[in-house]
Amino acid sequence: MSAPSVASAKEGQKNIFVLEADEYKDAFLNYRPDIAVVLNTDWDHPDYFKSHADYKKSFKKFTQSVKPGGKVFTAKDFAKTPGKIETPLIGEHNQFNLRAAWIVARYLGVPERTIRDALKKFKGTRRRLETVGRLGTSILIDDYAHNPQKVAASLQALKKHYPKKKIIVVFQPHTYSRTEAFLGDFAKVLLLADETHLLDIYASAREVKGTVTSDDIVLEVQRLGKNAVNLRTVENAAEFFKKNPPKNAVLAAMGAGNVGDLAHILAREK
Repeated sequence: MSAPSVASAKEGQKNIFVLEADEYKDAFLNYRPDIAVVLNTDWDHPDYFKSHADYKKSFKKFTQSVKPGGKVFTAKDFAKTPGKIETPLIGEHNQFNLRAAWIVARYLGVPERTIRDALKKFKGTRRRLETVGRLGTSILIDDYAHNPQKVAASLQALKKHYPKKKIIVVFQPHTYSRTEAFLGDFAKVLLLADETHLLDIYASAREVKGTVTSDDIVLEVQRLGKNAVNLRTVENAAEFFKKNPPKNAVLAAMGAGNVGDLAHILAREK
């Protein structure tokens, strides 16, 4: 959600190249787009951006990389779109993203009816609140949310869409630096779930160890008045839920690591 989308097109051509640009290590400053869309600037990648101010400065540089005569769209522009957009996608964050797509398409001259029909049919992408199957009476979700704002958006979407179901989250933190920087925020947003489980931190090639663990999130959730359990690994979590299948619930495997495998493993259970 925080990464900008970039569209590049030459005058008179019908071909349009759309890219989700990555801000990590300022990679998106390598582009010279005709159109840039900045969805939000919620602080992320604290191993590189040492403060929220540094993060926003980088996005400022990105908007300045747009070609002369180009266009930058930000959140204030999305209010110019229609109200609620008809879509199979759930969550206010998806409505926000679809409004961004709408405003860019209109800027490029696409008729409103064409936009409306396309968004109505768009079913989303893998690992974005993706329903992968069922375990008994419970729905299994694979979701890539990996920072507090994204986790909150996904859990709020599930709670609103499934008001009569128990929301269970299995969250796998991604990278030690992100977990340490946002530990308290992670604990707070995980309170949105009815039942919270953790997996051990999923490290990365750039960061193989740290001074914080998923147990620290568990302790913070408990300090805030709710229970949480660290199931450690995908394999352990799979065995746990096979032996203790939830009833009439939504089980969301959430994070940027291999936690999504859990939903797929459980979906294969008969």
